[in-house]
Amino acid sequence: MTSRSGRRIVSGAGTAIAALACATFAVSCHRAAVSTIFMDTAVVTRQSIVIAVSATGTIEPAEVVQVKSKASGLIIKMPVQMGTEVKPGDLIAQIDPRDAQSRYDQAVAALNAARSSVSVTRAQRTRADALYNQRALTAPEHETAVLAFSNAQSQLATAKTNLEVAQIQLADVTIRATQAGTIIDKQVSQGQVIASATSNVSGGTTLVTVANLQNIVDSALVTEADIGKLHVGEVTSVTVDAYPNKVFHGVVDKISPQAVTVQSVTMFPVIIRLDNSSNLLKPGMNSDVSILAEQRLDVLVIPNDAIGTPQDVAEAATALGVDQVALQKVLATSGGGRTQGGRRGSRGGGRGGAAAGTAGDAKMPTHQRAARAFTVDTTGDAPRMVDSASGALSGVSDTNNVAGGVASTGPHPAVLLVLQNGTWTPKRVLLGIGNYDQTEVLSGLQQGDRVAMVSEIRVQAARDSNLTRIQGRMGLPGMGGGRGTAPKTAPAGGGRGRAGGG
Repeated sequence: MTSRSGRRIVSGAGTAIAALACATFAVSCHRAAVSTIFMDTAVVTRQSIVIAVSATGTIEPAEVVQVKSKASGLIIKMPVQMGTEVKPGDLIAQIDPRDAQSRYDQAVAALNAARSSVSVTRAQRTRADALYNQRALTAPEHETAVLAFSNAQSQLATAKTNLEVAQIQLADVTIRATQAGTIIDKQVSQGQVIASATSNVSGGTTLVTVANLQNIVDSALVTEADIGKLHVGEVTSVTVDAYPNKVFHGVVDKISPQAVTVQSVTMFPVIIRLDNSSNLLKPGMNSDVSILAEQRLDVLVIPNDAIGTPQDVAEAATALGVDQVALQKVLATSGGGRTQGGRRGSRGGGRGGAAAGTAGDAKMPTHQRAARAFTVDTTGDAPRMVDSASGALSGVSDTNNVAGGVASTGPHPAVLLVLQNGTWTPKRVLLGIGNYDQTEVLSGLQQGDRVAMVSEIRVQAARDSNLTRIQGRMGLPGMGGGRGTAPKTAPAGGGRGRAGGG
């Protein structure tokens, strides 16, 4: 029994030790695998970069006229309906004219009486003047004749004024269009009694609303972060749900100096004047607006993942075996460790010092994704802006000029890792504008040069750190506490894909 029991115990211990050895070997192999640095590369190419600010808006008439009546009364005729196109002078409504006609007739009669009174009193004053000169009339009697004539003249002036007012009131019962347009709203009908707009404290009754649908604008709301990129006169492309495959072109007409708050987000109203010669746009339509802020055609570009902070560049250089002395010299001449990605953040490139990319863009809140990434498609009859993330197309009126005249910020230096003769070399370059995907290269690189995607170092470092922490919690006593092995140095890569192996 004892010997059998002992054999069983020894056999069980051997099994446990064997399992422990296998687990330790697997963890060690896994650590070695995850510690290897892999790095993509990219080739410097020539492309077009377009930076567009996206916003949502509402189609509105540029000029809206609310037609009201200065006369009160019953509407006896109203030939217009909603959607009726009117020209200046067209009849909109006719109010019962009987009261106005009666006041006009009374004013005419009063004017005739005043004229007769003036004629009689003038003759009386003439006779009084003659008698007074002959000493046949006393001074008070003469003064009475003069005063009567003056009162008659005053009554004549009052009668003329009353007649003019009565004429205006009689004309006011006929309401006509003052400008060409379309009836977009009708609030009264024939047979309804309306209130005067001039004598009523409530402002009177609105009969119809007239708007010129040829003169259409888009009232868009642009976020505070993007309003600084816009200028009056910039090209815009507008789409509406009613015509998803049609692009309406316009220009920025006004930028409001006063912000509004929409759901705790600071926005600025921007008025965009549109071409509505086709009469397709209707007031009240919701729109998606793309405002061309900046563009560069046929320029050298690199992916944003090739640009990183000096820390990213240093870590990538170490992993690729770059000469540290040469690296420090290049970094010292490129601005003393300034965060390169941070400069791009204000230009639609990376945010917070790191390249955003399309994945980072998708995680951003909606109000932080107003500046989208676009490229220019010139294969068709007219140039179009292409959303790099969704592939959606939008029109560009003129792709041969830089919208706004100048870039949002000046050129800025950066340090990239460039593959030269099979060796990774740090190189100082000058960068221009950028979007969420790519950045313009002004100098320092040539078409066909291969650069390392140094921003991946940060992602891999965070991944390795998390994995090491997890392994440390899973580590067995006496087995090293889950500490990983040192990362292997990645050899120089060739071609698109991985720059490191191991």
